[in-house]
Amino acid sequence: MAEELQLTLLGNPEVLHDGLVVTDLRSRKALALLCYLAVTGRPHLRPILVGLLWAEMPEALARNNLSKALTQLRKVVGHHLIITRHEVAFNRERPYWLDVEAFEQGASALADIEGLQRAVELYRGDFLEGFYVQQSPAFEEWVLAQRARLQELALQALHTLATHHSRRGTAGRAAAKQYTTRLLALDPWREEAHRQLMLLLAQSGQRGAALAQYEACCQVLADELGVEPLPETRAVYEAVLHGAPLQAPAPLRDAEWGTLPSLDMPLIGREKELSQLAGACASARAGQGGVILISGEAGIGKSRLVQELSTRWRGQALFLTGAGYRDLQTMPYHPAVEALRSAFEHQPAATHLWADARHRVQPVWLAEASRLLPELRDLCPDLPAPIETEPEQARTRLFEALSRLTLS
Repeated sequence: MAEELQLTLLGNPEVLHDGLVVTDLRSRKALALLCYLAVTGRPHLRPILVGLLWAEMPEALARNNLSKALTQLRKVVGHHLIITRHEVAFNRERPYWLDVEAFEQGASALADIEGLQRAVELYRGDFLEGFYVQQSPAFEEWVLAQRARLQELALQALHTLATHHSRRGTAGRAAAKQYTTRLLALDPWREEAHRQLMLLLAQSGQRGAALAQYEACCQVLADELGVEPLPETRAVYEAVLHGAPLQAPAPLRDAEWGTLPSLDMPLIGREKELSQLAGACASARAGQGGVILISGEAGIGKSRLVQELSTRWRGQALFLTGAGYRDLQTMPYHPAVEALRSAFEHQPAATHLWADARHRVQPVWLAEASRLLPELRDLCPDLPAPIETEPEQARTRLFEALSRLTLS
């Protein structure tokens, strides 16, 4: 029986060969190389691998270090790598198991509840959590992009599971609490999930825990966003505090303007600013785009002003909404990716938007954008693989791809 290679990369990385933990990889860059080859699943030219991990070194020394790392890997994983003079690839013909691959397969099938449950069990932590390679910025950028992509898949899976079990009433309450708690651990700014968890805890007889959850919600919204909870959240808190009857928790919805005040509360005293913004929108529709900065202290109403504008222009313009948070600043292009998802996931005409993108953006650029928007490959399964380039050129191409997709 052939020896199996097992790679666990969600959380702290661990490699098992024939059932035994691999401990004799002396170089962290050799492990990084193995992870990269396994996850990408395609051949890579040697110069590309040199640029990935040894770009800071003189070329001759960098090539020599790549050869040393491959020698180490050959001793440890044997025939699980295909190494030639020009290319290196992970050998998928040999028996192997990769948690990232299994997680992606399970998390992508949102209609398969059992598959989603197996997938989130595999998500022990962020991709290559706690693993760092010195003087390898291109590798770190790749890790951050994969981490953001896989975390988004985990959030979608947890959201679906929490919604499914909340619909089951009392029978699904324990599971709904479990998945909502995990969802908040990954996305603590999702206020609706805080509200859902408060209701679930209170209905389970855990009144103190429900009140504590409200305090945690207030804290994270104040610290990270400078806003107070929505009136709906406050209403749940008051009901729990005074022992009033509680409604069954509504299924979670996709977050959209989740931390902003309700539009039931009229916006007063901002007509001048709204007029300026409306003029900018009209100019943009006429082909004269621009940039407007809305600045001010936390909680003064910046987001509320933008929400009012988007509401007044509903049906006349498409608003892409993305937010940047301190804890997510290491995720490449996170606000841009979030904004694109807000268009393709939350708008009523999402199907038509995707169709327009497929016709207006060349497949080569959609393939580049799929590095950060993997759902593109579900909608366009015939996309080519992203082009392998030097790290600096890869960054430029990724920016160009996201720009073209946004303008489409």
